[in-house]
Amino acid sequence: PFKIDNLAPAGPTLVIETHGVADDTWQAAVDDPAFTWSGASDAGSGVAGYYVYWGTDPGGTSSARQTSTAYDPPAVPNPSVYYLRVQTEDEAGHTSAWQTLFTFRYDAAAPTNPALSSSSHEAGAWSNLNVIDVSWTGASDGMGSGVHGYSYVWSSSPSTLPDTTVETTAAGVSSPPLPDSVGWYFHLRTVDNVGNWTAGAVHLGPFRIDTTLPTSSVSALSGSQTAIAFPVSWTGDDPGIASGVAAYDVQYRIGSGGVWTDWLVGTTSTSASFGPTSPVHLSDGTTYYFRCRAVDHAGNQEDYPGGDGDTWTTVNMYSTFLPMITR
Repeated sequence: PFKIDNLAPAGPTLVIETHGVADDTWQAAVDDPAFTWSGASDAGSGVAGYYVYWGTDPGGTSSARQTSTAYDPPAVPNPSVYYLRVQTEDEAGHTSAWQTLFTFRYDAAAPTNPALSSSSHEAGAWSNLNVIDVSWTGASDGMGSGVHGYSYVWSSSPSTLPDTTVETTAAGVSSPPLPDSVGWYFHLRTVDNVGNWTAGAVHLGPFRIDTTLPTSSVSALSGSQTAIAFPVSWTGDDPGIASGVAAYDVQYRIGSGGVWTDWLVGTTSTSASFGPTSPVHLSDGTTYYFRCRAVDHAGNQEDYPGGDGDTWTTVNMYSTFLPMITR
């Protein structure tokens, strides 16, 4: 009898990676896979064998033929994506369409950390803002599974290594309100979608925070002045973990009903001569009031004192005493 088979076979319906790797899923445990398959059929002459392709082309084909339903390829590079594709052939020489039985994804390589920056603070500079904004760009996982997220921590050490708990998948964070310090540092490390962590971290800092107001006052003057000019001095302090006093603003007022007027603004000096013509012409019998405020290197500025300020004095330039002459 003549046996006629005009139908193409049907390809496999089930494939198993023998180490338990799931199809089309990134993993880091197995780099040397092995496969078995089943379910191919042919209603006519029967299944004769398989053409097998193993490579990085998702549409790849091959002329390599085997009759076995098992395939054990060599180990793959790290990281990589390989495709197991087969074409089933029956005894009559008919072939099925090529089909991808398994997509094998392997990534045991750590990603690379991003570059850090801050839009709110400058590393090494003092600031009176105790919430620091940090952002990052450039994290990469090459040809691997892709960047999943980040672990980060704030500390006073320049080299702290964050743990392996994902705190964020975003590209930036804001710190909690931080205490005053001469050096806060931000540390970050990266993990990919398989769970590979960078061995080290990237660091940004130090961020110097000072939220405490400085203090200052004009030194007490004597009750009256008889010279045509007199010295005025002031002192300041920046308590706590401090950036230090940077400058002073000094004001004066003429008489109890006068208005406060700038004398020195942003001065780093701690004394100056008042009169006889600068900043005003001194007037005999007039009382002059003085007050000051300080600003520190972090930008904290105290308020001027209220009322009559820090100190005052009355000018008595022409108060003279004539000797008594008797004959």
